[in-house]
Amino acid sequence: MPDANDTQVYKLNPLRRGIEPLLFGFDSAVFGLGRNQLVNTSGYPDIVNAYKQYILQSALLLGAKNDSQTHQDIEDLLNFESQLAQETLTQEEKRDSSVWYNRMSFEGFNELTDNRVDWLNITNRIYSKLNSTIRVKSDDIVILQDIKYYKSVTKLLSETPPRVIANYFGWYAVSGLSSWTTSAFRSVTFEFSKVTSGAVKDVELWRYCLNDLSNGLEYAISRLYIDKSFSKKDKQEASLIIKDIKDSFYELIEESDWLDESTKNKSLIKLDAIHRNVGYPDWILDDKELDNYYKLKQKVDSKHFFESVLYLQQTWPMAPHIVNAAYEPTQNSITIPAGQLTPPYFDANIPAHINYGAIGSVVGHELTHGFDDEGSQFDADGNLVNWWTQAIHKRFDEKANCFIDEYNSYIDTQTQMRLNGKNTVGENIADNGGIRESYKAYEVYVRTHENPQRLPHIDKYTAEQQRGVQYTELNT
Repeated sequence: MPDANDTQVYKLNPLRRGIEPLLFGFDSAVFGLGRNQLVNTSGYPDIVNAYKQYILQSALLLGAKNDSQTHQDIEDLLNFESQLAQETLTQEEKRDSSVWYNRMSFEGFNELTDNRVDWLNITNRIYSKLNSTIRVKSDDIVILQDIKYYKSVTKLLSETPPRVIANYFGWYAVSGLSSWTTSAFRSVTFEFSKVTSGAVKDVELWRYCLNDLSNGLEYAISRLYIDKSFSKKDKQEASLIIKDIKDSFYELIEESDWLDESTKNKSLIKLDAIHRNVGYPDWILDDKELDNYYKLKQKVDSKHFFESVLYLQQTWPMAPHIVNAAYEPTQNSITIPAGQLTPPYFDANIPAHINYGAIGSVVGHELTHGFDDEGSQFDADGNLVNWWTQAIHKRFDEKANCFIDEYNSYIDTQTQMRLNGKNTVGENIADNGGIRESYKAYEVYVRTHENPQRLPHIDKYTAEQQRGVQYTELNT
């Protein structure tokens, strides 16, 4: 049975801030329910009861008795998890990087938590278990992403019975691994998902397996996809559109009437510095490079485990075959993978206005994230620094509040829940920016090319109208 000094209610991960050396980041725990549900369990009785049933049925499959002790253990576990959740930052608070980016030494970390837990010792023990030669020192820097959480959790650990703590960790081991075991465990998990997500049919087992294969061999899968479905012409054409969107954003910043010259110039510098990951990294087309990647992944040097893992992770922010796109503030980069550069978002052989209305708005969306309420906190090098003047911050907040107020007014008719405009403000700003940038880029395209060919059967609509229809169809 573990005692308080042997438990770690946290997530440890390497964290890179801009161009600084590697640091260590400690975040709050990941929970089985959403923070709001755990903080207000009485407000979500159906979901909370389904969660308790999920834990119970999993325990019974492991041989537990369906008796009063088991039910009490589940209540205690849920209460402990609820207490943990109450000490975490809200989603609104997490949007402010200055709140969760807290630098201190390991020695300072221990002192912050009144030396109840030796975080330095725990970290070194983790790397020792991984057969890594890395050892951290008391003056090494750690990034604490939730100060209030760690202050409270270390106190909570000392007040919580070891049985509850052990059950908590046991449950998370089971919930994280059970889907890899039997159909009975997967069935229990699906029953829980039916309540939380409204799912009516479980995913076929082969899809689970394919997803795991995709995650474990992401670059091998991506290579197969690219060889079959994504050409160099696709990458070249997409790169041209992305450049056009970026150029249009540049003009919009130059034309801005609310930015002062200092902030405008720094904004242009940051936009110029945004690195564009388009389609796929070229190295995966080289069989030797791809084989070396997986040889290294298979034969990680036990004496340099951590360094090897870091090397393997320094590839792309996401696998090239994934249908997604992203802006990474600490790298100041956008990634538009090959999986996203497919119909209906992109097709190198269709009229330009359709591509500008689809992938163009996606690209603009990601570029705008570099200047929204979160991305604007990072400079051109990906460093978390305040590069805006106080006056510009005030003007930005006034404009952002317009988005917040607008989206706060929306109510979902099915759930009767009101949208949280504060939580979605970054996405809403990015959506708006994406539309404006793609529209402006297309205007430039029309001035420099012949009139675009309209799609057949709907040629009663102008090219501009078809561009708008394409955007609307993909975003409703």
